[in-house]
Amino acid sequence: MKVEINDFVARPISEIFRAIVDKNQLIGYFVSSASSDLTSGTDVEWEFADYGVSCIIQSIQVQENESITFEWEVENKMRKVNIKLSNVEDQKTKINITEESYTLEEVRTMMGQTQGWTYFSCSLKAYLYTGINLRNGRKAGD
Repeated sequence: MKVEINDFVARPISEIFRAIVDKNQLIGYFVSSASSDLTSGTDVEWEFADYGVSCIIQSIQVQENESITFEWEVENKMRKVNIKLSNVEDQKTKINITEESYTLEEVRTMMGQTQGWTYFSCSLKAYLYTGINLRNGRKAGD
């Protein structure tokens, strides 16, 4: 079983790609800090200060304006995340995010990750459309 979300963002594919791989933009809507940009073959540390956690993003593979793939630990297991971008129109991009793999016993964790990636997509759109960081004001446990 896997997490999968699909969304459309009214921005060019290159703008969305940069917002995901550029650490300074990622800090504007998703993480509290990032040790570096997402580039192929690097490991990156992401911090979520509002939750009091950090994680290492590993085995990163980046195809410009197409996909970002990495592994990270969720509930003591390595999970593979694939973010695919596809051009729908000049100013519209489809984003598809999958995270795998989950067992039937991990449905609760999988649901939480689905919520997290949906929040990522909504926060990305708010950031790109208005410059607003939806994470501002969140506290651990909220």
